[in-house]
Amino acid sequence: MNSKARQFFLWFMIISSALLLVWYLQGKQSKQPQELSFDAALAQVKNKDIKELTIKQDSLELVDKSDAKLSAKLDSSDSTRDQIYAAATETGTKINLEPQSTGWGWIFLIQALPFLLLFGFLAFTLRQMQAGG
Repeated sequence: MNSKARQFFLWFMIISSALLLVWYLQGKQSKQPQELSFDAALAQVKNKDIKELTIKQDSLELVDKSDAKLSAKLDSSDSTRDQIYAAATETGTKINLEPQSTGWGWIFLIQALPFLLLFGFLAFTLRQMQAGG
């Protein structure tokens, strides 16, 4: 691999890492859905105000008729899931069941990013020292 290709690869890795970090942080700052209690969410489903709901591991995400996003916390008992599921099937609300995701890729990336940046800076510094005369 020649010198220009290595330098291009190094800069590509540095810039793509920075862009990936900015993209990740930007997603964290998106508008959070309005919080509801479980009883209020159940009442809205029964009143047919909700057009879609997503049941996650410990939360419930709802989309109402005006496309506003709402969320509610679910406790660990199965009775709350049964209640919301029964109300949604009774009213014809679209139900999405989302399995729990581990997110190992993001965890690995966040843990490895400081080391990648450190090695990138070290490689850059060593290349600059070699190029000097």
